Amino acid sequence: MDIEIKRLKEDTDTLKQLIRLYAEVFETPVFTMPDDTYLNGLLHNPMQLFIIALKDKTLAGGLTAYVLPSVYRPSPDIYLYDIAVKKNLQRSGIGTLLMHRLFEEGKRMGASEVFVQADSADRHALNFYKQSGGHAETDVMHFSYIIK
Repeated sequence: MDIEIKRLKEDTDTLKQLIRLYAEVFETPVFTMPDDTYLNGLLHNPMQLFIIALKDKTLAGGLTAYVLPSVYRPSPDIYLYDIAVKKNLQRSGIGTLLMHRLFEEGKRMGASEVFVQADSADRHALNFYKQSGGHAETDVMHFSYIIK
């Protein structure tokens, strides 16, 4: 399997493909795709990372992460927000390759830690994070606030 892993920095069309992949994999209800100006701003934001996997030059998976400054130390943390691989390619090692690239980017930035949240009912995600080296699993509750 010929897989290329790279950081996405310029291509709004590929970012749209990644967002559609997230919607498909996470079974997100209908949404409106942000416009190119907004997406281009995300691509050029140094505090946001998009890493993609291409199989034979076609999008196979990707992740979105945020670089968060820490108040406890001068090195940032990285929050893994989304990671998805096309359903027919899951469990083929692509997710692990994406994670390794995220770790490389984090090391280059001087980050101290990568962290991620996972739904306790999502056994596949929990197993993936453990198998890819995740540790210090904690039970937390996630609260969301709608800002009106």
